[in-house]
Amino acid sequence: MSKLRLLFIKEAQASYISHLDLMRTFQRAFPRTELDIKHTQGYHPHPILSIVLPLPVGQSSDCELLDFEVTQEADGHGIADKLNTGMPAGLRVLDCYPAVRPIRDLAYLRADVTFEYDNGVPADAAARITELLRRPELVTLWEVEQLRRLEPYGNGNGRPLFCLPGVTLERVQGVGQNRHLKLLFSKGASQLEGIFFSVTPQQCPVRPGERVDVAFYLQINEFRGSRTVQLQVVDLRPSLQCSAREEESLLLVRRLKQGQAPAYKDALRMLPSRQQCVAAWRYLQQAAGGGPVQLFTLPFLRRLSAAIPGTDSFLRGCFCMELFCERGLLQRKTDSEHMTLCLSPGQEKVDLERSVYWQALVDNIKGK
Repeated sequence: MSKLRLLFIKEAQASYISHLDLMRTFQRAFPRTELDIKHTQGYHPHPILSIVLPLPVGQSSDCELLDFEVTQEADGHGIADKLNTGMPAGLRVLDCYPAVRPIRDLAYLRADVTFEYDNGVPADAAARITELLRRPELVTLWEVEQLRRLEPYGNGNGRPLFCLPGVTLERVQGVGQNRHLKLLFSKGASQLEGIFFSVTPQQCPVRPGERVDVAFYLQINEFRGSRTVQLQVVDLRPSLQCSAREEESLLLVRRLKQGQAPAYKDALRMLPSRQQCVAAWRYLQQAAGGGPVQLFTLPFLRRLSAAIPGTDSFLRGCFCMELFCERGLLQRKTDSEHMTLCLSPGQEKVDLERSVYWQALVDNIKGK
């Protein structure tokens, strides 16, 4: 008995042949090969064929695979030519060879996709496509169940590990006598539940409301007859990826430092009140009052903004950081992901409104 594998092309008109009709096409073509195909047992035996990762109707491929078994010893030589003598247009067998690697090793799909635009490629096309493919709502029970085709996991066949960057941690709840964490994540309109084993609420590295990056396995949670997708969390950290709004805020502050006057509405959004400046300074005293401290830049700015009351807190928190540095209240060193902060001694009473950044905003609002 031999296990063989076909490599074939499905294109043009054949791309509209459904999966079941494609199976019937090969079942009727195999008698030309003069091979004794292994059949099912019972009153209505039929050839045992298996197409790996079948295509949806309307899609083409030049590397489709079909597995089958024959009762005699065979290496597949000459089978492709015999099958091609009666294949419909758009179906062509390229090769037939022994099936050495198991199906589970071939269950990963690698696709090269080309997008054509009538009016040229938009400037942000790559970022928008990447964001689309990261949408949590694309993960359904069906996708999680298909992962079981990769089992058993072990040496040389690791369990698939996923990462979802830039999601919001909505809720943290201790379960199992507070030995584990039940988590709720959101991104856009989608929500996903997760379980973080052997981590207590006190050990959780992030807080509810923060943007986080989460690494996880996918699993199905069955409870009282309900089946839902659940993330088995492996690691959790404050997100090092900017949201669109955060990127806009950082860009506005960066342009202000470079001497570019912001638009009137942006100047209004950026200029903090006295109460907001006080709240930002008090948080800095708590975070860096004990001497030089190294922090992840984005997570720190988010926590700073959470301590500032009112609207546009992230933008105004970023502006306050530049304001305090410019006035000599704060010393800061930055690299790609970190910042080192140290409060300047003896500099707590400073007129912030004399800052060039503050004056630039006020002049812009007054129309100067």
